[in-house]
Amino acid sequence: ADPEILEGLRFVVEDTIYFEACHTLPQPEASSMVAIGPNHFTSRTDTPLGTGNNPSYEQVFDEFPMAARRMQVYKSDRGVGYPHRVNTDEFAYLQMERYYADYHTYGEKRNQGRYGHWWPNYTYGAYNADEYVEPCKLPCEEDDGLIIDRDGFIAVKHKGIYLSSFYETEVLETYWLNTSYAYMGGGPTAIWNDKIGSTLVSQKHYSGTKRPSSMNDILSSCITGEAGNKFFYSGKEKAAFKWLEQDKKFEIRGLVPDSGKNAVWTYELTDTGIDMTAGIETMASTDTLWVNLPIVMNDAGNGADIKVEPGKLTFSFNGGTMTYTWDASLEYEFLDPKVRVENATFSRLRVKIPPEIGSVKFSIEVTK
Repeated sequence: ADPEILEGLRFVVEDTIYFEACHTLPQPEASSMVAIGPNHFTSRTDTPLGTGNNPSYEQVFDEFPMAARRMQVYKSDRGVGYPHRVNTDEFAYLQMERYYADYHTYGEKRNQGRYGHWWPNYTYGAYNADEYVEPCKLPCEEDDGLIIDRDGFIAVKHKGIYLSSFYETEVLETYWLNTSYAYMGGGPTAIWNDKIGSTLVSQKHYSGTKRPSSMNDILSSCITGEAGNKFFYSGKEKAAFKWLEQDKKFEIRGLVPDSGKNAVWTYELTDTGIDMTAGIETMASTDTLWVNLPIVMNDAGNGADIKVEPGKLTFSFNGGTMTYTWDASLEYEFLDPKVRVENATFSRLRVKIPPEIGSVKFSIEVTK
């Protein structure tokens, strides 16, 4: 093979693994989930970008340190459905016991036998690797001070908070999706802490293959409501990024299509955490707009204590606490939890934007 082509292919594979790893957000051992990641940009399935389903990075975990670390995320007692994720003896036995026993009765017992029928070679390949590279840290596991600044995407790790945001990312339109979910507009894609896990994760709208038609459809991080007597939601605009203060404060702004209004998100790394301000320029007094934040509720019945009161959301789990605070005088809603994808459950925190100010500021901190 041509060495230059191999080198180029290796770069593409490694870079893709790293990009997806930016959204691989492992949950603590106490969690009911292995990982909870964003999927609001997915055009084909509901699968989160950072976890995947069909064989991808798992096939090269013996060569690439980041792929090796992502492979470690999966546990033998959880997520057993995919044979290419086998990484322990116990996991391999469970695969044989639960799936391969039905291999020859696939037509009669499709659900029980389908994974064995599809990919028995992947279990063998994953389990049979002779040499392994040492895994490295996932981006979210890096120390404070991490800044990933790429075209269309920004991620930071500060005061124990990992926060990422898409703002100018193309999404391929397919026959599964009639209208694209690009460009995401600069709202928070994910907010995570190593002790607590994911507290906010942006998700695909309930409207499926159609554009959202009401606030009930909205499950992404965005600004939504009514503007100019029309349903409004941000996130579909191609936004622009700029540092207001290098490595400390940045702004993402974009013109929301068919509205004539700029959505503006500002993030500041402070002495105590991250300040996030969401707003709309030229907001009319008759506009009724809300900041919509999808809150992870999956462990609410598994030891997580999630409390919402005027001006504050407190998320406590696994010995850690993260708080979101805002002006307590502002109207807010905390909607009933809903199951979205891969058994993950989300609620939506909505805080009403005062027209006279045009924005809402949230202070996000890890308090223990």
